[in-house]
Amino acid sequence: MKKSPSPILFQKTRVALWVAFTFTFFCANHVTSQDVTVTDSREVKIENLIEEDTALPVIRALIGCESIIQSNPAILDRKLSLAIQLCAYDFHESAVRVLQEILRADPTIHECHYRLGYSLELLGKVDEALVEFQRYLELEPQQSVTLYRIGELLNRNGDIESSNEYLLRYLEGVPDCPAGKRRIGQNLITLNKPAEAIQYLESTLDRFPRDRGSLTALSQAFLRSGQKEKTIPLQETLKKLRNSELVSTPVNLADPLMQRLNQLDKTPAFCSTAALELESKGQYASANVYLELAIDGSPDSTNLFRRYGSNCAKLGQNEQAFKAYHRALQLDPTDSSTLYQRASLFFGMGRLAEAENDLNKLLSLNPVQPNGLTLKSQIESLRKRSAKKSVKEGN
Repeated sequence: MKKSPSPILFQKTRVALWVAFTFTFFCANHVTSQDVTVTDSREVKIENLIEEDTALPVIRALIGCESIIQSNPAILDRKLSLAIQLCAYDFHESAVRVLQEILRADPTIHECHYRLGYSLELLGKVDEALVEFQRYLELEPQQSVTLYRIGELLNRNGDIESSNEYLLRYLEGVPDCPAGKRRIGQNLITLNKPAEAIQYLESTLDRFPRDRGSLTALSQAFLRSGQKEKTIPLQETLKKLRNSELVSTPVNLADPLMQRLNQLDKTPAFCSTAALELESKGQYASANVYLELAIDGSPDSTNLFRRYGSNCAKLGQNEQAFKAYHRALQLDPTDSSTLYQRASLFFGMGRLAEAENDLNKLLSLNPVQPNGLTLKSQIESLRKRSAKKSVKEGN
């Protein structure tokens, strides 16, 4: 059951005014010449969405958008801004109601159809999502990623031949998309065309050599096309993945959906905030999807690379973590947080010399840095224990 928000939240007039001002500025850059009169049904009540543990940026975003709508509910772009925020913070049922209200007033607003399809898909309403993506494609025939979404949803509905028709059209515009190639390969196997599937699945594995879905599908394609010997290395890789001897590198079939949404709206600042929320929930892999988008827009941000590295380290992706830390320190060699995090990772892996190298740089910048001093003490203690053990073994 949703909890009512604290009344204190709504008593802070100055905060509300500040939020309203901020979002007015945001919306001013997105308003079109459209000014259609719409009856505000008030179906979505923001106060019902806010709980005690709702993050402050989410509260500000939702209340700010609502304040702007109230100031002039006739401007549809203002409601679209609210729908974008609702969608971004996974209030998809509410986002659907707002988007449907906008489209009742003006069914030609292209972006609404795509965003409505996105929220409906995530709510599991495949048929309804298909309708919206197809409407969007009619309005925006050049947006090839919509072809992928339709192909993916047709696959879920069991219409495999139609699925591949859309996916092949999609690959004409995005020929190197591994997600599209993997789905086409899987579809061809279902259509009993394993020999045709092989080229698509091999291409996917060139980019993602440890994707279980592609490995399994290619193994089936080889087996069913009479090339049993070629399944052996694939089965060996799958066995190592099952035994955790190798780390999986999966192809995410939802990636084109995320990419299209971020092309529509997500700025580096928005993606960074979304990643923070996911990090607070321990969803580090999902957070890194947003951080990658943020880095694309802000490639010189030490903070973004450090956070990306930290998430990789928590996921056990040590080499990726080191790459991110290295880039962060290229941008700012004096960033003490990155030096400490990389030193900690080196220490955890038993690479003491490299850990001490980073630690010495850190302590030269700040000799009394608490975390650095603690780590230094841990390294010294480990070295002493190792020395004592060596002496005993020598005797």
